[in-house]
Amino acid sequence: MLTSNRTIPRTELLNVLWDIQRKKRYISPEDIAKISLEFGMSKTEIEGVISFYHFFHFKDSGKFTIYLNNSIISEYSG
Repeated sequence: MLTSNRTIPRTELLNVLWDIQRKKRYISPEDIAKISLEFGMSKTEIEGVISFYHFFHFKDSGKFTIYLNNSIISEYSG
């Protein structure tokens, strides 16, 4: 993340979230506060993005995560 006075373009938000998620396996409130300042966005907006995507976590989720898909599309695909 940058520490200059410029704000980072919003298009980079997911990349920054992925970097943090890869390093820590979750995104902490402290991370959200830093991201909020660097992107010039509210904490609520950042939390909204994190909660929208199922692969971002607010708590440590462990080393491995298994996702199961039981949607109608996967049922018909075999």
